[in-house]
Amino acid sequence: MSKKLSKHKHLFKRGRIWYVRYKFEGLTVVQSTKQTKLEAAKDVASTIIKAATSDHPAIVRALKEARRPAETPAFSTFEDLHAAYRSYYELHGIGSGPEQWNSLVRVLWPTVGQVDVSPLSLDLLRRETVRTYQTDVVSRAQSDEAKVRARRTANSTMNKARAVFTTRALEHYEHKLVLPDLTGFLKVPAVLADTVQYVRRPVELVERTIRLGRELRETDRDLYQCFLCSYDLGLRANESANLRWAWLGKDAEGWAVQVAITPDWEGPKGSQGTVSISEEVAKQLMEHRQPGNDYVLPPDTYTGRYNLVTRKFASWMRSIGWDPDVYQGAAHELRKLMGSRWYTVQGPAVASANLRHSSVATTCKYYAVLDRRPAPLTMDQANGHESAPPGDIPRSALPMDGVDSPPA
Repeated sequence: MSKKLSKHKHLFKRGRIWYVRYKFEGLTVVQSTKQTKLEAAKDVASTIIKAATSDHPAIVRALKEARRPAETPAFSTFEDLHAAYRSYYELHGIGSGPEQWNSLVRVLWPTVGQVDVSPLSLDLLRRETVRTYQTDVVSRAQSDEAKVRARRTANSTMNKARAVFTTRALEHYEHKLVLPDLTGFLKVPAVLADTVQYVRRPVELVERTIRLGRELRETDRDLYQCFLCSYDLGLRANESANLRWAWLGKDAEGWAVQVAITPDWEGPKGSQGTVSISEEVAKQLMEHRQPGNDYVLPPDTYTGRYNLVTRKFASWMRSIGWDPDVYQGAAHELRKLMGSRWYTVQGPAVASANLRHSSVATTCKYYAVLDRRPAPLTMDQANGHESAPPGDIPRSALPMDGVDSPPA
């Protein structure tokens, strides 16, 4: 499994288990401490190293059988990794994750020059492999505009490739695979990442998008569900694909949606956050509820729901005038538009809560474009004699009429 060195040079991790490395009869020996806690592993490692210096024949024989030169590690192959990855996704009921796996193969291509990577060692998962891929993608672009798209493609592909090695997936691989140190492969920075700060879109485009988006209620209910999820709820594409009816409800404070990314989430514990919505939005969402379908979007599979958002809905956005580069980021464009409106009308605290950012600073940095100029304070308000208009109001939802009003 992947190695993680501690400050104790003879100890390192493979997955969750600590291993001890030491010299014995001129060779490097690696042994498992069978411990997951560092303090316990140090005690066991000390015992192992002391035993290695004893003259007990049984111990010497056991250590000789367990030793393995560090210079020739026996890493698993990509065929082994693919089988483990498929079993991980099948276990969690998400499918086989072909998009992430294909992205990983695409990253390897400039280094190995072949599509079939099955027999190759996982030792290829190095920093140099990533850098070779990034350089290859960007170098083939000719114009400045093409280079922008190439950088975006390289960063997106790397993010998908790294999804094969999430913490949860690595725990599933434990005892199934022998992985190299993945630090270099997973930590290479994005290549000349473009700014993702939201910029105000032309008023005409915003008005047209909202008007035609509302008309989808009568012409294409599947796309209208996407519009409600992406715009009124401000969800990311994968959150829309995973959204369940069980997460929509009403309490003493009004209608709200509990949002989670993982499909096996069953309750408030582990929720990614709460989005307050108006009763009108909730009713329009439930108009399209299909018997027997636990998910808000209609397709039966996660892949079908995700493609509905990232492909069909993105194609609709391009057809009404959005940039041709709007592909999988279509839902995020509407999320940023709604984020800027929450920011303008209700302030950064409410916007950050509804967008479920880890920090208000993220909201202020990337969603800080005001829809319209704020109303000025009167002199009495500035002098403290008159209360200012309310700013951040917890669990407040924008009515659909208010959402529809274009920026001033």
